[in-house]
Amino acid sequence: GASELTSVDYYEKTLYRADMATQWYVGYDDTNFYVAMRTAIPEGVDLVADTKNKKDNDRDHSVLFGDHIELQMSPHGPIKATSVGYGFYKIMANPFDVFSDTWWHCDEPGQETFWSSGAVVRSRRSKREWTLEMSVPFGNMLSKGRKGFIKDPNGMSFIVQLVRAGTCGGFGYGGI
Repeated sequence: GASELTSVDYYEKTLYRADMATQWYVGYDDTNFYVAMRTAIPEGVDLVADTKNKKDNDRDHSVLFGDHIELQMSPHGPIKATSVGYGFYKIMANPFDVFSDTWWHCDEPGQETFWSSGAVVRSRRSKREWTLEMSVPFGNMLSKGRKGFIKDPNGMSFIVQLVRAGTCGGFGYGGI
């Protein structure tokens, strides 16, 4: 079964339910990490995406510049998550199933975008709701002879951050 998490926003030391409240569901099995998300869309609000197909997803037309979710995972703990050679894996996806995957702080600076998660993303949109399901194979984070990859998957654990955002400019609708 999956665990449900509900996002909240934080402002001036106060927690409150996000305007576009987001429910997250996470789970895993022997081969994949699973994330599902449901977010409310208030009346009069439209989802925005700078790119609606994978071939146009580049520096000028990125998933980052519109409604998207972010999944960040690190098997190395919070300190090494920002250390070169270890880092964290980041997958962003928009309501049109366009996604980008990056290994931040990898052991070969400049090669961050060459990592491929192998993720599968599916979204559904309506006037009042956006839902998304994603599966991420653990195998693409396993040993490939580089110190940042997981050497032994037995007993592994991840720190995970989930974000639902409206743009790269800090529009947050709730993260975990």
